[in-house]
Order: sequence, then structure tokens, then C-alpha cells
Amino acid sequence: MPYADQATVDNAQNVLANGTAAQRKTLLTTNPILPPSGGIRFKTVNPLAAEFKDVVKLDYSKLKIDAAKDSIVFIKLRPNEKNEIGAITFTFKTPAELPTARSRTGWIAVWWLPWQSEHIVKIKIRSNVTDPVINCGHGVDPVNNPPIFFTAAINGCSVFAVGDARNPSMYHGGVDGPMAVRGDNEVTEAAWRRLLGRTNSVKNIKSIGKTDYISEMKPQTDWANPLQAHDKNDRTSFETQGSRDFKDELDGRGSLTNVTVQPWGMVFGLRDANDNWQMTLVKNAFVRYQKVLRTKRFLRKDKKTLLGETRTGRTYNSDGDEALGAAVQCPDIHNCHTLGYQDFFPGVGAAQMHDLTQIVVY
Repeated sequence: MPYADQATVDNAQNVLANGTAAQRKTLLTTNPILPPSGGIRFKTVNPLAAEFKDVVKLDYSKLKIDAAKDSIVFIKLRPNEKNEIGAITFTFKTPAELPTARSRTGWIAVWWLPWQSEHIVKIKIRSNVTDPVINCGHGVDPVNNPPIFFTAAINGCSVFAVGDARNPSMYHGGVDGPMAVRGDNEVTEAAWRRLLGRTNSVKNIKSIGKTDYISEMKPQTDWANPLQAHDKNDRTSFETQGSRDFKDELDGRGSLTNVTVQPWGMVFGLRDANDNWQMTLVKNAFVRYQKVLRTKRFLRKDKKTLLGETRTGRTYNSDGDEALGAAVQCPDIHNCHTLGYQDFFPGVGAAQMHDLTQIVVY
């Protein structure tokens, strides 16, 4: 199972386009979906224009995308072709790139929060009660207020949801490399929370950070300083309880070897029938392994063969159309699985973890 199969992708596209909020949530919390690592498209959104409250050159500043039309994109799902193989990802286009209702056939409108390294990017989701239709400007057909939200891929980033559940503000803070402004005795999540501000705000502020999905803080009893956690020394390296449990489960099956499990996360949001938003973190894992084939031999030890897989390279254009490349024999097998999820806005729910024994890896 090297890539997500087209039937799975087509079903996911249909559920996102036509399903209820409950059906969409089931889909998104049981299938590994990896949003693209989409930064702000400066050719579309001028970094020096009025919608940005701070000049883009200011490192670790907040970048606010004011215009609703610049906070909406159209997406088309497809198999992810590199790195987290086995996941579903999507291609996206702006309303200006799909200016007519006809050109949007086969695409799904979503609220989209991009990221920019060393910044906190903000969008404001408009209420469906007050803004059921979003005006996209001259010559571009309007868009019905989307009931789905995604943010760009997260790999240690923090995501914040602030305010009323009918029209929350969404923030994505991330950096490509070390976080230079993090204090010596400050963990990454606390640094992004400090940079967000709103210290004395009475608004509802909820968030997720790297400890929730990719690199956990160790138990306090394991901290070098039992009174103060240190971001580097007191944190696991790309490992969570969920990923450890899944590796133990796969190791115990006996038919796999050289197993590695690397966790990764995804944040999405859905608007319910009462026009309230719920934001959810999905806990996924990228798995590598080899299958063990044992062949019985007379009067000799069984022969053990380690099997990888054949993968056909592929690329996708801006419309999501596939082009196949050469077939390559790989020494190991790659795929992705969803381990569980946790709602974090407007209230923080308990983590809901799937039964790892029921996950089929090949």
C-alpha cells in the first residue's frame, strides 16, 4: 500500500464536499490527511498592503490577513507523493484562480490559514449568520461561507483559536529551524503564547503545540530541573506516547521488522448546524518497516526474507493531475495511519485514541 488509493481519495473528496459535519469529522479523524506546507502567497496577498498590521520584515511579528477572500481557497484531494507516503494531501487554488462557479467544479471551498516562518499568521473566520456569502471582488464569483477549516502542515508549530465559536480568529506560529526568540527557560509553546499576546484578554483562547502531537514534554520527574522544564533536554525527539504504543504493537505482531514510527499532526475545523466551530488536532503516524517472509525448509532452519515494496514515482500539477514516473524497488515499506484525535476549541476534550490492534498496515 505505497500510496493512498484513488477510491479512498474519491470517497474523501465526496464526503468533504457533500457530507454532514459528523461524517466529515469521522473522515478526518480516521484518515491521515496532510495539508500542504503552504506559506503566504505574496504574489496574491501583498505583504506591504493594509491587511498586514506589521511589516513582514519584522521577525516573529503577527501577520493578519484581513480580507476574507484571501482566507479562502478551493482544494482538491490527491495522494501524497513524497515523505509521508500513504497520506492524502490536497492541491489548492484561490478564488481569483477559479473565478467562476463553473471553474470550481470538483473543488471544495475551505477557510485556509497559511504559515510563514518566524511569524504568527492570523485569519478571521466570518460568521455564517452575518456573512453567509463571501464577496471575492470584481470579476470573481462570490463563495458560500465554507464550513471547513484547514491550516498548513504542522511540524512543531503552535495553532491558536481565539474568541467566539461562531467566528473565531485562527493563528499559526511556526519557524523553519531553531526558535531564536525562545527564552532559556521557556518551552516552545510558551514562547508562541507570549508572542501571541492577549495576556489580559477575557476571550476564549485555546491552542495546541508540539507536545500534543510530535515531541512530548517528558514527565516532570524526568526534568533536569524539577521546577522548570527545558525545551531541548526535557522533551522527546519526534516521539509521543501514541507513537511508542504503535511501535510496540507492530513489533509484537512478529511479521514485521525494522519498524520506525514517526508522529505528525494535522489541525482542522468544522462548523456545525448551529453555526459553531469546533477545532480538532489529529494525531497521525508515518510508519516504515519490512515484512518478514519465512519459508519452511526440510531439516534446516526456516529461510527468512525481508520484503520492501515497489513504488512508482509520481508528480502532480497545479490542477492535481497525476503524472507517473519510473517504478523503483524500495527496501522498506512506507505508509501513514491515524492514531487518534483531540478537540481543543471551544473546549478541550479528552484525547480519543483508536484501537491500535485494529490498524492494518499492509
